[in-house]
Amino acid sequence: MANKVLSLSLSLLFITSLSPYKPSASAKAQQNVCDRLSFVDPDKPTSIEVAGITNTSVTVSWSIGETQVVNATTVYYRTTSGTNGEWETTSARTAVTTHEVTRLQPGTEYEFHVEIDSFGKTSKSDNINATTGMINYHLLFLATTFRL
Repeated sequence: MANKVLSLSLSLLFITSLSPYKPSASAKAQQNVCDRLSFVDPDKPTSIEVAGITNTSVTVSWSIGETQVVNATTVYYRTTSGTNGEWETTSARTAVTTHEVTRLQPGTEYEFHVEIDSFGKTSKSDNINATTGMINYHLLFLATTFRL
């Protein structure tokens, strides 16, 4: 068995060393671009803002600056009440610079930041805080009272 594996390895080595394939100039140029891009750290997401605040959601937006390729975008959030809670995450689509974070608690302050990944290198924005809206229970009570 060992002889067969050795001869197979030597055969493959011999075939690949005699291969007439030579990369074209455009293939080499593409590889050089990929090599350069893979070593560039992504810009820090800037201009982070919150808008579209409802009772249970907040829309977060940001700018990616000069970053050429974004492989993944993650929005981190946690409550700021008492001792800060654990960071929770939600993935945003990579081609957008805005994301709606849902299923939040009404009347609660949250802290947000965005992290982008470009070829395995990450960059994090500054934190920003926002408070979700309150449900107006007083009006709900009055509406129920007048129905009777």
